[in-house]
Amino acid sequence: MSKEEKDLLKIGEFAERGDISRRSLRHYEELGILTPERRTSGGFRLYEENDLFKLEIIKVFKELGFSLKEIKKILDRPREEPIENRGAHINYSQDVLRNQLTEVSEKLEKLKKRQELIEGGLEALEECRDCSADSCPSHCDNRRYFL
Repeated sequence: MSKEEKDLLKIGEFAERGDISRRSLRHYEELGILTPERRTSGGFRLYEENDLFKLEIIKVFKELGFSLKEIKKILDRPREEPIENRGAHINYSQDVLRNQLTEVSEKLEKLKKRQELIEGGLEALEECRDCSADSCPSHCDNRRYFL
């Protein structure tokens, strides 16, 4: 292994330092999202230290709800393109984030409704503390659904 190759990280070390599985790294390579700097003569993938930063960016985008296809599109943008051409990429990223925000807001609304139902169930069951099987009316919702 050359000195240059010694400065690079094999997939196992890269995966450990990046807190990701080797399988995910291979998948990212297949999709063209994160490719190793080079391979050894034996075929081992070698990554640069800088690739850890790119991996963190990918993980942040995934956490935000971006698909791998969307992440690839964002990361494929040429870094040296004129500033006036960047607007389309920014618009695309903003659209994806707006969609994610809408989805999260809808999920939160559903969770709030569910929370209210659970709280109502807890309150209703509290009323059952003083009931006995004999004193609880047969039409009682608590009896029908909980007891």
